[in-house]
Amino acid sequence: MFTWMRWEMRLRGKSRKTGLPVYAPEFVPHRGTRAEFMVEMAEMHTEWMPHTDAVRLDRQMIKLIEERLLVAKDESVMLTRTDYASVFETQRMFNATCAAKECHNMCVSVAGYKPKSEQRVVRKRGGGSGERKVVDVVTQTTDVFFGLFGGSEGSGRKPSAQHYNMQREDQIMLCLKGYSVHGEWFENGVRLPRHPGGAADEASTHLHDLPPAGTSMPKDGKVGHGAAWTLRDAPKPTPLFPTLRHDLGISDGCSSQVRTRVPCGLVTGPPAVFVSLLLLHA
Repeated sequence: MFTWMRWEMRLRGKSRKTGLPVYAPEFVPHRGTRAEFMVEMAEMHTEWMPHTDAVRLDRQMIKLIEERLLVAKDESVMLTRTDYASVFETQRMFNATCAAKECHNMCVSVAGYKPKSEQRVVRKRGGGSGERKVVDVVTQTTDVFFGLFGGSEGSGRKPSAQHYNMQREDQIMLCLKGYSVHGEWFENGVRLPRHPGGAADEASTHLHDLPPAGTSMPKDGKVGHGAAWTLRDAPKPTPLFPTLRHDLGISDGCSSQVRTRVPCGLVTGPPAVFVSLLLLHA
């Protein structure tokens, strides 16, 4: 006899409402002949191969695209990788009795653009510790965007294609125009301009006002006993990548991003910006 592990539906009991049996999958050992194992393994392998081949082809295609973009040194293309990273709780000084802590979803996007050639001094392969050589490498400007969305108490929001599209559009507008149209974005303690209507000549419209400069934050439950407030508003929009014309986005295959293959339209800016997405095999 031969023993192998497989998923099987096991009886868990009966439903209190309907009285029907309730089953759940469980990874359990199974005994049989070697011939039975080979037949079952062949069927599973036939079903599994198309999926692993698709993942391998997608990764190879993405790698080739990245290499060709770096070699071409096109200063109008931005390559973006996005991943819903984690769900974390907000730590507050006081919570209501029996209240659950508020959770947030974090969507991380890494954007690379403006490739350029540089010379680097590296250690020779197989040489001693003191042997060095000069090589030509291609580098690029990299920006990391951390998008936070409320996920439980108070907001009831979950990661979705809408959130992904909103963050994607804000990233494009920050690169093109230097301001956002949906959320509030901060960089090194400075709140970036926000223009929901897309008119940069008007004053920024923020969701909330910042405390006056010099205001002390709470500490140990006491108001005004903490460090001084340092956040401030940016004086004017500063585009990160004003020559952007093509944005190539790569997601992680999260089910919440399936509908992002349909790009959202820009509120303003050059209509020549082309948004495309390579969706990895989920």
